[in-house]
Amino acid sequence: MILEEGRVIATAEIGQLGTVLRVAAPGVAGQARAGQFVHVRPGPSFDPLLRRPYSFNRIDRAAGEIELIVKALGAGGDWIAARREGDQLDLLGPLGSSFVIQRSTRNLLLVAGGTGVAPMRVLAEQESGRRNVTLLMGGRSVAHLWPSDRLPATVEYVTTTEDGSFGIEGRFWSGPIRCARAARGRCSPRSGASAMTRSARRGPMRGEPRYSTLKSR
Repeated sequence: MILEEGRVIATAEIGQLGTVLRVAAPGVAGQARAGQFVHVRPGPSFDPLLRRPYSFNRIDRAAGEIELIVKALGAGGDWIAARREGDQLDLLGPLGSSFVIQRSTRNLLLVAGGTGVAPMRVLAEQESGRRNVTLLMGGRSVAHLWPSDRLPATVEYVTTTEDGSFGIEGRFWSGPIRCARAARGRCSPRSGASAMTRSARRGPMRGEPRYSTLKSR
């Protein structure tokens, strides 16, 4: 874990999902792993006081860059989401545990809702050249989904929307999940994670390794 002054080098708005910040931070990028996060100071003063946690959405160690998905929630989130090219960000990380994928795993099922797609995108990019990867993502509408052109072409992408505007209608944990035996990760609201856990204990995923990342407010 290190304290580093990162520099925003690019931004992009992803529908209603949030703002993607690409940040030059070679120290953090060099240590970061899929499933971990970074604490971002939400302003130049101590109001707000507490740092905001954001999962890595992309890690480019060679370029010394990371990406974060930031939703403009509250004073701190608003300030961070408003950063633009050339702005500085005070970063503390990486923090948390990373995903560990067994070498024998052939099929990987990733499940995410909303901004929880961030660590799953890192894992998809990391593993898609080594094994079969399926990403199941849900959102309120098509505007809340991660764009397919920002995923590796080899990743199978399955989507659900609550309003039926794209993909399967319904919440992501109630959609049909059929897959080979696999290690799998998920990042979601607590209700979704609980539903997935119950399904895994009863269904074909029983006994298989599972990894979760959760964010509480």
